[in-house]
Amino acid sequence: MLLYADLGRTGQTRRYIGAGPFRIKLGYSPGVRLRFNGGDVDLQPFTRRDVANLTVGANAQSGDASEPTPST
Repeated sequence: MLLYADLGRTGQTRRYIGAGPFRIKLGYSPGVRLRFNGGDVDLQPFTRRDVANLTVGANAQSGDASEPTPST
C-alpha cells in the first residue's frame, strides 16, 4: 500500500508515525537524510542508481526493531 508520494523540496521535512514495518523508496536518495527512531539511517547500502529501497521498523530475522533491511 502506498502511503505517500511527492516530489520533495529543499528543506522540507516529513514525519510519519505508526506501526512498522515501513517500506521506503526514495527516488533521489543522495538528497535525503532519513532518521528512524531517533537515529540516522545510512542509505548507501540500499541505493542503486540514486534510488534507495529499504524497510525499517521490524526485522523479523534478527528481532531488531530498528535495523533497516533491503526491500524490492
